[in-house]
Amino acid sequence: MKKILFVVLDGLGDEPNPELGGETPLAAADTPVMDRIVRKGRLGLMYPIGKPMAPESDIAVISILGYSAMDYYTGRGPLEALAVGVTMRDGDLVYRVNFATAGEGDEIVDRRVGRSLTSEEAHELAREIDEKVELTGHPASFVFRSTVGHRGILLIRREDGRLSGRV
Repeated sequence: MKKILFVVLDGLGDEPNPELGGETPLAAADTPVMDRIVRKGRLGLMYPIGKPMAPESDIAVISILGYSAMDYYTGRGPLEALAVGVTMRDGDLVYRVNFATAGEGDEIVDRRVGRSLTSEEAHELAREIDEKVELTGHPASFVFRSTVGHRGILLIRREDGRLSGRV
């Protein structure tokens, strides 16, 4: 069986930067390993969903691996939950969430905490959320876990039945 390595340069696009002489960070970077892979491999361009749609990275990867995103995509939440070992049941709702920075009047000023939140800080915040926040008004519980940096997951579970995915 032939071995294949997919290298998906997700999120690599950028804008030219005046501090880099008008080049993008990738164009200005020293990339000997990527250069070697390109010289020894085969290069292709594909539209995983269809021209000219640029899919989110999770949908693109599912499609690149040959699965129909329309049939198999469940959102980022379940993928992220699996990655941190959170057990899901049929009928749970699982969201991929970001820690954010709130300003005056709880206005969101940065939906990704400036991407400067450390994983350790995020774990501490998630523990506090799990300990101090309660759901009221509905027979449901939740699990909140940080994953990496400013990212996390929120799982909501109804104890006496299924929750609707039509949110």
